[in-house]
Amino acid sequence: MAVVKDKKDVSVLIETQFPEFVTEKHPKFKKFIEKYYEFMESHQLYFGTTFTFDEDKIVDESDGTSLILQDDGRLNYPNVSLGGGLQLESDRDTANDANVQFSIGETLTGNTSQATAVVTGTRGNTIAFIKTTNDASFKYGEKVTGDTTRAYATLANGVVDGTFPKGSIESFRSRGAGAAVRDLKRSQDIDLTNEGLIDVAWKKEFYVNIPKTSKTDRRQLLKQMKEVYRAKGNEASFSWLFRTLFAKQDIEFYYPKVDLLRLSDGKWVLEKSIKVITSSATNVSLFTGKKITGATSGCTALVEKQVTYFAGSIEITELTLSNIVESTTGFFTVAETITSETAASGKYATATTAGVIQTVTVNAGGTNYIPGDEIHITAGGGQGARARVTQVSDGVVGGITVVDSGDGYSIGDPINFSNEETNGAGASGSVKTQTLWKLTRLLVLDSKQ
Repeated sequence: MAVVKDKKDVSVLIETQFPEFVTEKHPKFKKFIEKYYEFMESHQLYFGTTFTFDEDKIVDESDGTSLILQDDGRLNYPNVSLGGGLQLESDRDTANDANVQFSIGETLTGNTSQATAVVTGTRGNTIAFIKTTNDASFKYGEKVTGDTTRAYATLANGVVDGTFPKGSIESFRSRGAGAAVRDLKRSQDIDLTNEGLIDVAWKKEFYVNIPKTSKTDRRQLLKQMKEVYRAKGNEASFSWLFRTLFAKQDIEFYYPKVDLLRLSDGKWVLEKSIKVITSSATNVSLFTGKKITGATSGCTALVEKQVTYFAGSIEITELTLSNIVESTTGFFTVAETITSETAASGKYATATTAGVIQTVTVNAGGTNYIPGDEIHITAGGGQGARARVTQVSDGVVGGITVVDSGDGYSIGDPINFSNEETNGAGASGSVKTQTLWKLTRLLVLDSKQ
């Protein structure tokens, strides 16, 4: 039988530390103190009513001579044809002795956890006092087998049966004070601590919402808990959740935004376009979808679409561009010739760029204007331009801001300012500068954005 002796145990020190006169006059008291400390240093395993005896052995039922252990270690089995046979029986009187259980000194092994311990005492058929002999911990509900008696029992719930107090960390085991102190270091190690401590104490601290019935290894869960919380909310965290709770790997993600039409939703696109005089162009319809190149600037771009319209008496074609590549000399310039790629028919388009009003010089300020007045620009070679008064001096226009540059104007064109909503009148000026680009802000609807 295995005997566990540890110099760290107080019970081992009683033999040498107890006063000699007490040993001589009160030997039973000394023995009591030793057993008391052994009790304090032990664990109690609770089996309930699950205890089973299985300590059978082989005996001969024939003439008592046919089952012989030979010199080479082999058994001479009985001759069944002559009436011999084998009978399985137990030496223990389990029917009449209710306190027969594991034998003191034998080693118990957990069939699932592979934890081992030596029996130091028993109480009835429900409790065994043990001292652990390896780092593994017994698990609730597993079968424990004795190596000598071959008896086995299943660890049961001692809290429900009223054997252990309700505050016990493990329902199937209770520790003496000395054993609990010895196990403090092991209890702090996630690989060695018992599952009861994980589920009762650490669960409340680290993963209160994960049920005990989850499929995950809770020891590994505690090791990875920081990473779990950092990943909270993304697809990886939901995949982990379903693996943990239900052991499911094949999950799919659906986002409502895929089928959601959001009102007033979209993305703003700032397009660039240039204008050309249609009358001076050749094969103007060939610009769409072609790459164009500026003869002076060397700038290139792709024409996405084109629109032709009249600005007064002047016909204008507006080209909307993309993939604009600036040359070393800059972008397209006003009044330069642009040429498209050659089409499959061998034809290509050419045109001269036209500018739009950028700033205006006020020649005559007129009267009765106030800042913020919107005015329409008339006369000159173009049409459709609008501006807003930015400053006045005694009701006379001192400066304006161009709101809509219009089309068909040239630098130096004389222009008049009219204001239909106020009493302002008499202002005039001329086109000071032009710019090539017209920026168009478009709202592109896209329900999937």
